[in-house]
Amino acid sequence: MGAPFKYKLNTKGHSFYSTPTSFSQASFIEGVNYSVLSTAIDFEKQIADCENMVVALDQFCRTRQGFVKQVFEAYTSSGIAITLTSPIQGIGSYDGEIVIACGGNIYINGLPSIGTCHATNPVNFLKFKDYLFILDGEYLKRYNGSTYSIVPGSPKAKIGLVHKDRLWVVGGNDGYLRGNAGESLDAHNGDETYAVHPYTVYVSGPRDEEDWGYISSNSLGTFFEFDAYVEDNVNYPNEITGIALYSNSVIIFKTGQYQRIYRIDGSTLSDFSATPAYEGNTSINQQTVASTASGVFYMHNDGVYVSGGESSVSLVTKNINNRFLPEFNNPTEGIYLSTLRAEFDSVNGLYLIGYNTRLYAFNIYTNGWFRWSLPSSMTSIKKLEDGLYIGTSKGSILKYMKSDATGASTYYDWSDNLGENVPITSVLTTGAYPFTDSTVVKHIKHCYLMFEAAEQGEVDIKFLSNMAPVFGVGVQTEYDVVDSVVHSPTSYSGISTLSKRIVIGVSESQGWDEGTFATGTLTHYTHTYINSVATREAGTGAGTIDRGTNAISVTFDVPPTASSEINANYWWNDAGTPTLVTGEIIGTQDGTSSLVTFSGTLAHTPIAGTLVVTPKWFTNYAETFMEVPSDSVLGWDTPLISIGFDGSVNTSTLHKLPVGARCMTLGVQITATDTPINLQYIAFNGALLRQAP
Repeated sequence: MGAPFKYKLNTKGHSFYSTPTSFSQASFIEGVNYSVLSTAIDFEKQIADCENMVVALDQFCRTRQGFVKQVFEAYTSSGIAITLTSPIQGIGSYDGEIVIACGGNIYINGLPSIGTCHATNPVNFLKFKDYLFILDGEYLKRYNGSTYSIVPGSPKAKIGLVHKDRLWVVGGNDGYLRGNAGESLDAHNGDETYAVHPYTVYVSGPRDEEDWGYISSNSLGTFFEFDAYVEDNVNYPNEITGIALYSNSVIIFKTGQYQRIYRIDGSTLSDFSATPAYEGNTSINQQTVASTASGVFYMHNDGVYVSGGESSVSLVTKNINNRFLPEFNNPTEGIYLSTLRAEFDSVNGLYLIGYNTRLYAFNIYTNGWFRWSLPSSMTSIKKLEDGLYIGTSKGSILKYMKSDATGASTYYDWSDNLGENVPITSVLTTGAYPFTDSTVVKHIKHCYLMFEAAEQGEVDIKFLSNMAPVFGVGVQTEYDVVDSVVHSPTSYSGISTLSKRIVIGVSESQGWDEGTFATGTLTHYTHTYINSVATREAGTGAGTIDRGTNAISVTFDVPPTASSEINANYWWNDAGTPTLVTGEIIGTQDGTSSLVTFSGTLAHTPIAGTLVVTPKWFTNYAETFMEVPSDSVLGWDTPLISIGFDGSVNTSTLHKLPVGARCMTLGVQITATDTPINLQYIAFNGALLRQAP
């Protein structure tokens, strides 16, 4: 009989997912891309959507600052205090105080109303010489601190600027120049020589707002007419719709039958010249024109453009137009492209444009757009010397600021409707990461998320996945750790969308324990001034911490001996006697004091840290300290004080989050409530589906 048949089974490892995959995004500088194609998003620099996030000059992606209500005291012309409730028409400053136009009146903070203006037109303010000039589409007005009046010989003016020591203003509605000094205001009415037109730029004489070049004896001013004899366009009249200063040239935007951009160059009356720079595109809204370091931004029918006064312009809203344009063409809410307001915030490098409760911020250096929502309705916006301001539809003045007068964080906005501050909720949604190939199923295991959260609140993490039923699995589920609900797809075939949610709690800001802290034995050193004999004494001490003043104070219970040179916790009085100082500040909570260094690690849970007090002594009993080196003969020691920490550290924390998603693509939506966040890093790891042999 033959040998028996033998066989052996060899087990073999098998995995559907065998090729490791990973992805990380550490930059968000190019902001939102609202393209309908997920493949159009640059996953290394762009995001799919955001709310109240921004990348400013430091290039960190963080929650924007808050719009904080400012105290503005308004009075009638007779000095009666009033509460402003009408829309703010314009914001400016004069003599260090905020100036506003509201309800057809001009107010300076703390003063009676200084005069009237057009009741509904946007109002712009210019500072020239010692005057405040008011441009409201009517005749040019000025204020010198006591008198408010129409400027003699002036045109109607709606917008303008100061350049080469002259006023440059754009003519308002058709009319005539005001009468000159000594004449009646209507002296020029009916005389076409003095006609004012909206397609004209008027230039005053040097430091002379009463000279516009019309009088032979007073003719250092001039004017420029653009397409004066061209008929109006069916949709847009032949008028100037923007003026800005860029690269030492005055840039002019004009609508009408020919939409054009001009530039005016020169320094004196003899060499001023206007030349066409671009045709076929121009500003349609004078209140959206803003000069920046990258060019002059303006609103056109199909988005926001930027011009450098040359022969080309660039569309800068191409990534957001499919949401931006419909949002500001909303007749139901009375919002049109013509109602938009814009300003450049040079401190943060942002061109801001919007109206009502919506603002878009554009970083001119990284070319990134960020979408903001406001609880109050914005009607005007202005960058002043001390910050960015907006005016609301109910008469409030709000300032964009990181902290208030007390130093407290201002990650909240003022709400006119509620009459109180409301926390800012910030949201960021990434693109749908394809992980090399969006057509291949993959298993994403973990998400690594690094961010800083500075206040007590919640950070909600939501994973958005396209789940594909594969390998005969008809239903796939994910477990929601927040509400303990198992979610299933709505269909048993094809691609279905699921989400997984994780909430991270954020505790209060890291700080020192408040109140009194106990210490161990402290060694007190003295150095006799007369015979230079070093001695030391033992004692105990107690200290207090004041979180509000960022100070650490300590008191020793061993009094100094007479005629001693001692360490820095004592001082010499005027009589030359060393005196115990109660509550002497020996350090700061942020570790910046030269007298204090810290050892130990800050953590999320209360721990014992170490405060090291560096020994010092007086070289004489004046006010000069010097370090005392370690010396084995004298036995110098370093006294240690044990203290505690509480709360969470205001530094970035890396969170490893379980995902467990089988998907084609995966995105993340991060929502921060009651705390600002600084998002720094998003990363994933997982494996790709192994291809069939």
